[in-house]
Amino acid sequence: MKDEHEIEMIPIEKIVFNKYNYFSMDEGRVEALCDEILTHGFKSAIEVREIPNDMYELIAGETRTRALLKAYDRTKDQKYLMVPAYVSNMSDDEAHERLIIDELLKRNHTSYEKMRAVEELQDLYRKRKKEERIPGRIQWMIAESLSMKKSQVGTYQKVSSKASDAVKEKLRREEISVESAALLADLPQDKQDEFIADSKNYRKQDIEDFKNLQTAVMNVSEKQLKFGEAGKFVEEEISAELLPKRHIGDIVKDLYKTLEELEVKISMIEFKDELILLREIKKECDTLSDMLGVQ
Repeated sequence: MKDEHEIEMIPIEKIVFNKYNYFSMDEGRVEALCDEILTHGFKSAIEVREIPNDMYELIAGETRTRALLKAYDRTKDQKYLMVPAYVSNMSDDEAHERLIIDELLKRNHTSYEKMRAVEELQDLYRKRKKEERIPGRIQWMIAESLSMKKSQVGTYQKVSSKASDAVKEKLRREEISVESAALLADLPQDKQDEFIADSKNYRKQDIEDFKNLQTAVMNVSEKQLKFGEAGKFVEEEISAELLPKRHIGDIVKDLYKTLEELEVKISMIEFKDELILLREIKKECDTLSDMLGVQ
């Protein structure tokens, strides 16, 4: 067994970057660390574990390793091809967990990367609970590992499990906040995609308005008169599914057009007060149109 407290000098060519490290690499940090290494030397050991074929898999220290490689590229000095490392005896799952926690705690990451981290820790902890019968809720275990509130973990879990691919892609591109993505995740995925396709911004208030509109459409219940078989008129409920589902932007445009037609009809002196009121309503429609991006 290796003594994990001892540092070994390992040829950098024997180190394999971890396949689970999907976190974005900050090239600025790599450059800055390279400059520091060239000025002051390499001060901090990385952590690796032994894998087959006399190789080592990186657990912690990818930025430092890349900075060493860059230092060699600049100088061709062979000393930068040997790296001090702690050699660990971790299992695959332990190394995977350590990588995620180390990355999340040592620097800032995007909401999408944090969601991925929560996903992977959730899978690892489910497996561990099953194999080792560990007590406690998985959400609490993730929160403790990542120094997050349980509510934050719950938000990422909700987006991970319920958000559509289109919403997740917007999160990956940092075009939508995780809080807005979680609000959208309350809707069926086809409705999430509809909102993403039709909207130009993804503010929480816009999403709330869209959700309220969907709720209103689903709850519509109207009745019509129908001539029944007994020769009498009877009431028949109109299914909400048969009612046209329209985007709020189209409704606002139709409303504005109606107001313009009404303005022409009442633009006479005896309707002065009504005309003032109508023009105020049109201003409000203009404001709403700007918010919705309606032309």
